[in-house]
Amino acid sequence: MIVVRRVRPRPQTRRQSDIDSMFLNMLGANTAGERNRRPMWRPPVEVFETEDTLEVVAEIAGMDPNQFDIVLEGDVLTIQGERPDPCDASNRSYHIARIGYGPFGVEFRLPFQVDSDVAEATYENGFLRISLKRVQGVTIVPKRVIPQNQN
Repeated sequence: MIVVRRVRPRPQTRRQSDIDSMFLNMLGANTAGERNRRPMWRPPVEVFETEDTLEVVAEIAGMDPNQFDIVLEGDVLTIQGERPDPCDASNRSYHIARIGYGPFGVEFRLPFQVDSDVAEATYENGFLRISLKRVQGVTIVPKRVIPQNQN
């Protein structure tokens, strides 16, 4: 299976910010605000197309539909939000920790042009589904004009 990733280059300032955040998370931050902040996690996402639409399905359980920020800007779709931690215990000893809490985000480039005016998003049973209608291309066939003799 061949996977083609269409990614535009990130701005240099964003790369530096990402590297700084990574080191702060690994080493522990110096300020109280940074120490309590959780790193951003990425939910599992499926993107597939049907005859008329591009479908995006993200598995993000335990959310309220109003807690999502879905932004379609040009050919980039961004899904962001923050999943609250249901437990209040601050002193925990984890045996397995695979559920992401706190801020999350996913961003990807759309493979074709979509009509943002008819985009729909639904959230049900822990799955966020975004349906984007494909803009139908118009093929213009040039009309050939044959000049007539003026005799």
